Amino acid sequence: MWESLLSNLELIGVLIAMLAGTNAANILFGMYGNIELKNEAFDWKKLLHGLKKFGAVAVGTACLVVVFALLPGVLELWKVDIDTEVIEGISAAVIVLIYVTAIASCGADAALKLKDILKIGKAGE
Repeated sequence: MWESLLSNLELIGVLIAMLAGTNAANILFGMYGNIELKNEAFDWKKLLHGLKKFGAVAVGTACLVVVFALLPGVLELWKVDIDTEVIEGISAAVIVLIYVTAIASCGADAALKLKDILKIGKAGE
C-alpha cells in the first residue's frame, strides 16, 4: 500500500509541476491582457486570487490522489477479491485524469488569453 503511494507521489510531483506551469502561463497571459490590451491597472488582488486558486487546486487534487493511491491497499485489507494490479491501474488512471482535467482546464483558459494577445488584423493596428 505504501509503495503504491510513494510511486504515485513521483507522478504527482511531475503533474503538479505541469499544473504550475500551465497556471503560471494563464496568470501571465491574463496580466498582460488586462494591463496592455485592456489598459487596466495592475491588480494585486487578481494576482493573489490566481495564486490562491492554484494552491487550492494543487492541494485538493493531491488529497484526491492520496485517497486513490491508498485505495488498493484498503481494498486488500477488507479482503475484497479484485486483482491488485487492476485496482492499482484504475487508481493510477484516476490520478492522471484528475490532473489532466485540471491542466486541460487551465490550459484552455490560457490558450484563450493567448489568442486574444496574438490577435492579428484588428482595426487600427
